[in-house]
Amino acid sequence: MVLCLSLFIWWRIQSQPLNPAQSLPAEVSTISAATSTSLSYAGKYCYAGEPRPTSTFNNPIIVLTNTGYLVGYDDHRKNPAWVCYRLFKVDNLQASPRPQNFSPDPRTITRVRSSDYTGSGYDRGHMAPNYGIAVCYGSKAQLETFLTSNIIPQRPHLNRGIWENLESTEIRVYAQKFNVIWVVDGPVPAIEQKRLKSGIEIPAKCYKIIIREEEGFPKVLAFLMPQDTKNAESPNLFLASVREVEKETGLDFLNELPATIQDKIERTVATTIW
Repeated sequence: MVLCLSLFIWWRIQSQPLNPAQSLPAEVSTISAATSTSLSYAGKYCYAGEPRPTSTFNNPIIVLTNTGYLVGYDDHRKNPAWVCYRLFKVDNLQASPRPQNFSPDPRTITRVRSSDYTGSGYDRGHMAPNYGIAVCYGSKAQLETFLTSNIIPQRPHLNRGIWENLESTEIRVYAQKFNVIWVVDGPVPAIEQKRLKSGIEIPAKCYKIIIREEEGFPKVLAFLMPQDTKNAESPNLFLASVREVEKETGLDFLNELPATIQDKIERTVATTIW
């Protein structure tokens, strides 16, 4: 444990900006949806690095930077492979009214339209949450969560049930209690691929990884939630290890942590939500 803690402290020191004066304040982002991704922003939204494809993930990923969140987009599946965002404690939990329409993202090769979901039986499921991003980053950022590069097909009971409940808990409870949290989430591809008529791939499950720090040490909740999740089911039923999420997605999370720290954290399954 002493060795693990020493390695983690070393990693924290090494990962600090060389010139702190150039860092953006936590509450302010000047990134726009039109800008290209720079690795210098990865630490802002992704804890311990952007998720990396492993040998089992065969499709190219393009990284899209938005105000309040980062997307790793898979044009082949017409889905984000992952979305990272950071939420923090705020004085006011009021948000602007919810936008009514989704917009195609001009940065993607395959331009998904809102109408591609119409009549499919699936919701347009946000990965970066409309409400939490709005509260922390403002109305412009909220509007950017309505880009179609930020949505996947989700069954209504999943999207409007446990998924929405976790999104609310992230900003209303965890961010206020722990001051700052990081989240990475996205779809889990099905073994037998299915698509909407528009060609959008339908995931078998969704994953969510929530990270906070306690005395400088990362604490993690990881979830794997099937599409057939029932509306009133407890999040505790879907707790998993990060390693399980990695196996099912073909992505490597928290990859900038020292190997011993990463291994310990990623093999652990939380016994209950915070």
